[in-house]
Amino acid sequence: MQHKLDLNKVLAWLAGILVIPVIVLGSYTRLVDAGLGCPDWPGCYGHWSWPTTTADINVAQQLWPHDPVHTEKAIPEMVHRYSAGLFGILILFNFIYAWAKRTALLRTSTLLGLVIVQALLGMWTVTLKLWPIVVVLHLLLGFGIMALLARHLLITHKVSLTLAETNPTSIKPVRRWVYITSVVLWGQIILGGWTSANYAALACPDLPTCQGEWFPAGDWGAGFNFAQQIGPNYLGGLLDHPSRVAIHYTHRWGALLLLSAIGVLVWLLWQLKQKTARYCALQLMALVSIQIAIGIGNIVFQLPLLLAVMHNICAALLVISWVVIHYTTSRTIPRKQC
Repeated sequence: MQHKLDLNKVLAWLAGILVIPVIVLGSYTRLVDAGLGCPDWPGCYGHWSWPTTTADINVAQQLWPHDPVHTEKAIPEMVHRYSAGLFGILILFNFIYAWAKRTALLRTSTLLGLVIVQALLGMWTVTLKLWPIVVVLHLLLGFGIMALLARHLLITHKVSLTLAETNPTSIKPVRRWVYITSVVLWGQIILGGWTSANYAALACPDLPTCQGEWFPAGDWGAGFNFAQQIGPNYLGGLLDHPSRVAIHYTHRWGALLLLSAIGVLVWLLWQLKQKTARYCALQLMALVSIQIAIGIGNIVFQLPLLLAVMHNICAALLVISWVVIHYTTSRTIPRKQC
């Protein structure tokens, strides 16, 4: 029996496969201080790739005298832009196909709209010189697009997993705690983005204390001033040390809060005594444990690039795991397993 190729599923899967590398490339670009590797947008020093010849570099330096050409920074910036552009094209094709077939119109339209906004945020990240608010929104929307795409894949493939197969009422406390956990998880992602955007990851070099104190002297007002001035170049961060301490330490407490929230969710899932529920519980607990271990490693080893990138990857996997759990707990009508 021949199976007809479903282009909608193929496009969704291609976009789903590409979204995590795009997020990873974005975090890598930020971590190697290449966010302003190209001072213009969408090109790079007036080129569609980056200036390579001596003549091109000399012209670029004349046009952008305050932004010296660093090829090692221009390359990751442009690779990230082109991978994001390819992802956007896949989402556009998925949208066109969905409208042609009159299926999944709301999801594909929302995805396309969010990708357009994300492209604008990418442009403003450069033109506004890494303004922290824009950097955080860019990160947050990237994770949001990934989460929506993951749910789109689950629905498109008609995944029939449900955690309410036997007793729908038993899932109610789990479903309630899934939403509570989502607030803590997304709040921690915002805190992580704010920590990175303000270069506060190394503000506390010791563990478990910060600067040798359990309650370090930090400037929380300045650290969480979301009305920072537009215009300065924020590469390297402009906040003073007490402000960065406040951001970093808040992110640490957020990690403990997230661990607690997920711990409760894991316990509730385990109480369902279902194979799927316990698999989700183990997966979620493993991911949050790895994420906290990586966070500790970033402090102990002074933010090595590999661990810093892995911190972003694990955060993405945590979001996907949450999406799967939300999907399975929100479905109360059991379907026959494939």
